[in-house]
Amino acid sequence: MNKQDILIILKASVKMAQQDAKLVESEKNLLHKIMELGKIDPMDISDFNEPIKEDIAELSKHLSSDKAKKLFLLTVATVALADETIEKQEMDFLTRLTKSLGVGRVKIEALTYDQCKSMVFKMISDIEKNDEVDHSFQPSDLDLHF
Repeated sequence: MNKQDILIILKASVKMAQQDAKLVESEKNLLHKIMELGKIDPMDISDFNEPIKEDIAELSKHLSSDKAKKLFLLTVATVALADETIEKQEMDFLTRLTKSLGVGRVKIEALTYDQCKSMVFKMISDIEKNDEVDHSFQPSDLDLHF
């Protein structure tokens, strides 16, 4: 995975946060932490309140690997869980992206926000590390299925 993957994931996450028309503090904090861990320059993304104009499904086609695609879906699902309520439009958005990527689906109903957040933070943090990374954690360990 690379920084471009993280930028795409971040844009999708902002778009998810905007689905229910209210950006809450927990979503903002999550987005800021993703930016920090992924070393994303704030200039690379518009204000979280600005609508994301890019087609996220189209952007997701540029993800570099299946691992990046799975992190993409997990991160978007985590943002949906951040406000403790998954709205219909959030679930519809996640379902569309899941079908578009074809790498499985996040069993969002079986995961807590804290579980998802921990996995996302670990995977993003591991991108910047070198060969000393513990590779025992793989995206297939996530609660994904076809």
